[in-house]
Amino acid sequence: MSEWGNDGRARRSGGPGRHRAGDMVDERADALLAAAIRDGGDPGAVEKLRSRHAPAALVYAGICCRDTQTAQDLAGEAFDRAVQAARTGRGGPVDAWRPWLLTAVRDTAADWAGQARRVDLAPAFGAWLDAGARREKAAAAGPRGTRPEGHGPAAAAFHSLPERWRAALWHTLVEQEPATTAGTLLGLTPSGAASLTDRAREGLKEAYLAAGPDPAGDEAAALDRDPGPVLAAAVLRFGDHAYLEARAATRPAADREGPATGWLGLVRRLRG
Repeated sequence: MSEWGNDGRARRSGGPGRHRAGDMVDERADALLAAAIRDGGDPGAVEKLRSRHAPAALVYAGICCRDTQTAQDLAGEAFDRAVQAARTGRGGPVDAWRPWLLTAVRDTAADWAGQARRVDLAPAFGAWLDAGARREKAAAAGPRGTRPEGHGPAAAAFHSLPERWRAALWHTLVEQEPATTAGTLLGLTPSGAASLTDRAREGLKEAYLAAGPDPAGDEAAALDRDPGPVLAAAVLRFGDHAYLEARAATRPAADREGPATGWLGLVRRLRG
C-alpha cells in the first residue's frame, strides 16, 4: 500500500515536482516521468509524480470516505493503480495524470462499495453511487441512444481530445492552476501552456458540437462561458453535487478558506 502524508518525501525545493539531484533541479514533465516508470530505470519518478498529484487525490478521497485514514488508503490504492497502468503502458496516464488519478480514486471507491469496505465510504457517496447505478439501469432499458449521466457529450468531447490537451484543460480550467504550474507538468513555458490551453479549449468546443447537442442549450453555454465545472461534472460524473457539498461543508475552516486550488477549490466552485 502506498504511504501518504507529510513524511518528507515530497522534496523540499519549492514548486510541484521540483527536487534536487546534486546541484540540478529536476522539472521533468509528467510524460517524461511516466516514460521513466515504463523504462524502470528511475526509482524516483514515482515519488516525483506522487508529490505533484497527491494533494488533489487525497482531498478527493477525503470527500469519498468517512475519515482521514481511510482516505489515505483510498488515495494510495488509486495511485498504485495509476503507476501500474503507466508501467505496463496499457491505458495508463502519460500527460494527464491528474484527471486519470482522480477518476481512479472514484473508481476504486466504487469497487469498495461492492465489497466489505463500503462501510468506510461516506454515506452520501454511497447513496450517489446507488443513484447512478439506477440511472444507468434505466438508460439501458430505455430508448436507444439514451445515455446515463456522465456519458454525455461533454465527457465524450473531453476524452476525444489528445491527452496533452486534456491535461492542459484540466490543470488550467478545472483546477485553475497558474500557467507556470501547468507548464512544469507539461514541459512548457507558461506562455506555451497558455497557448496549448487555448488550442485545447477550441478543440473541446469543436468536439462537443460534433457530438450533436443543442448549441443553444444550457450545457453548451456553460461550457463556452466557464468550462471547468462542466468538465469536472462530466468527466467524474458529478451531475448531482449533493455529496460534494455535504462533505465540503465538514472540512476544517482553515482548509475551506485556503487557496482555491486542487480539489478543495473545485468543490467550492461547484458549491458556488
